[in-house]
Amino acid sequence: MSGNRLKCYAILLCFSLGVWGQTAWGQSETPAPQAGALDAVVVTSSSRAELVRDVTSNITVITAEDIAKTAGSVSLANILEKNGFMLYDTGSSAALYIRGLGNSSMTAEIDSQVLILLNGHRVGSPDLSIHFPANIERIEIIRGPAALQYGAAVAGVVNLITKKAKDGVFNTNLQLGGGSANFLDQSFSFAGATNGLDVSFGMYRSSRGDLLVSGGERWNKTSYNYKLGFDLEAGYTFLENHRIGVNFYYSNLKGVNLPSGGYLDTLGTSSLNYGSNDIYLHNTTFTYAGATPDKVFNWSAAYTFGEVDNLGTYYSNASYPNVDNTYRMHVKMDEFKAQLTFDKQIIALTGGFDYLNYIYSTESLYPAFPPATVTEIVTKDLAFYILAKAKLLNDRLIISAAGRYDVYDSDVQGVNFSKTNTVFSPSIGVAFMPADFIKLRANYSEGVRMPNPSYILGIPGQINPNHDLDIERSKSFEIGFDLSYDYIDASLTYFHTNVINKIVRTGSFYDWTFYNLDKKATLAGFEASFRFDIGKMLERDFTLAPYMSLTWLTTRKHGQDTAVIPQAPKTLPDVPTFMATYGIDFEHPGIGLSANLNFSYIGYRWTQDFSWMAQAAKGGQWYNHGGDTVVDISVKQRLWDTGDKGQFYAKASVTNLFDTNYSYTYDYAMPGRSFYLGLGYEY
Repeated sequence: MSGNRLKCYAILLCFSLGVWGQTAWGQSETPAPQAGALDAVVVTSSSRAELVRDVTSNITVITAEDIAKTAGSVSLANILEKNGFMLYDTGSSAALYIRGLGNSSMTAEIDSQVLILLNGHRVGSPDLSIHFPANIERIEIIRGPAALQYGAAVAGVVNLITKKAKDGVFNTNLQLGGGSANFLDQSFSFAGATNGLDVSFGMYRSSRGDLLVSGGERWNKTSYNYKLGFDLEAGYTFLENHRIGVNFYYSNLKGVNLPSGGYLDTLGTSSLNYGSNDIYLHNTTFTYAGATPDKVFNWSAAYTFGEVDNLGTYYSNASYPNVDNTYRMHVKMDEFKAQLTFDKQIIALTGGFDYLNYIYSTESLYPAFPPATVTEIVTKDLAFYILAKAKLLNDRLIISAAGRYDVYDSDVQGVNFSKTNTVFSPSIGVAFMPADFIKLRANYSEGVRMPNPSYILGIPGQINPNHDLDIERSKSFEIGFDLSYDYIDASLTYFHTNVINKIVRTGSFYDWTFYNLDKKATLAGFEASFRFDIGKMLERDFTLAPYMSLTWLTTRKHGQDTAVIPQAPKTLPDVPTFMATYGIDFEHPGIGLSANLNFSYIGYRWTQDFSWMAQAAKGGQWYNHGGDTVVDISVKQRLWDTGDKGQFYAKASVTNLFDTNYSYTYDYAMPGRSFYLGLGYEY
């Protein structure tokens, strides 16, 4: 047994005994009953409020309490990682993988295998590094392509739900903190409602110096000047069941630096190849939702518009002396959607349409290629969908069905290229509750992924054009159960996904070509989660809950005759065999203390080496990379409770406690042992 593993077990045992010692005296009356996991209210599956027990696919809910316990800086990427999801993270940008499917390019929302939504609406980018949770009430994740009304993503949907104020209730939160690598962050949120008017606002800002990787080595050119984001949600209920609203979402990242050749190429090097990115995102959504007095009929409409601008400047060493290379990617997006629902106890029917318009442009200034080239792709998607759900046998049997018909149009400006695709995507599911505490479920659904526009038109000096690139389809089946019994919550799912025309890459850095696999790819395996509240079992007024969440891919292969990875000819790239998160949550309201000890295991997957400059002989080679466990610990302590005027608290954390040398992308090291201390006020 390794020394690090023994340390992990020792820490886990000491943590458990320590919090038990703090609370052994805390015998009290039985706590008030709490809603179990099956009774949580979600909105993503059907675009309307419903209980988890009525959803026929696998859904994960990350609450505000879970977000608050996250160690270190509270970023969307960090939150999802600590909840057992796989990331493709270079340090400057991050993408989410669900069931082995994700988007490592992180550039265009139109082709993302995982959709990132804000209150059910598109935000413009799948890059997790530009989304901040300052105003987030909870995060809902649909695993698999079951949420067809959002665009039939092949891997899943992540829906960020902002805080909604209740009439007469006002709350606010302010936190200032800092830590290793000169990291500083500030966050503020506010929510309140009165006389039909509701407002919520969240703001986040951070800055950081160069990363300190395992061993305390400083990784040059990995700092960023600042990351700034805010979200404003406002609405007015002008009649009973009738609300108009507006949401403004803004994100600005300035001077995000990253060496082009990875960490190994920068050691002992004074002159570096590195890129510096300025990323700007904003979008605005206008909404209206209404219903009849009995809520048998309800309807909604929303219009979203926004843009993403990514300006990358690349600074070269002696290979290209004194030359700055500039690349700009700009996406302008419009979305209009509307739906009508009939909900009469045993049956609910929803019909709607969704119109998307993306204008995607790239501009490259590169000395080895023709001067300033600007290419623009216009992609449109007009879709109609219908959702149906029936509740039978006293609501114990749930049957759902859905269908979505898309018409995709793509046009490349200045090039004689135009393409139209029509796709129908079905979904059908069933859930049965043999008892109030357990749900059995099965679901079949299909998803669609449009090619990234840059894969079609190419980027001079980076990506070769491929006008024959076709859409990617997924066909996914899952079966499983969810259990919520008093102090135990558990879930187990088996999934099997076939991907038709899967889009993969070949070549090496700055010479990529993206193409479709001729034969289907298959991803299959198990998802499981478990949480056991010892405090609730012992009828005490504290929470002491061991938990775990895992994804195990038993199959990750393709049927191609030619190998994608030479060392593993039938294996899909960038897909780990195993991902797991486990640990202990502790909370004692009486003494105002909460703590979390979290272990994250990052499984082995085949990935490429991007150290193309200083080690050209290695560039593009494949490595079986991973197998690391990262341990984080966080503590939040109430300092002063003023009663009806709120409370002050302190939050401290250590991430990567054992200073593990790990990375998601080969040669792009993640931070070593890092410390964080924050002070806050909440009301």
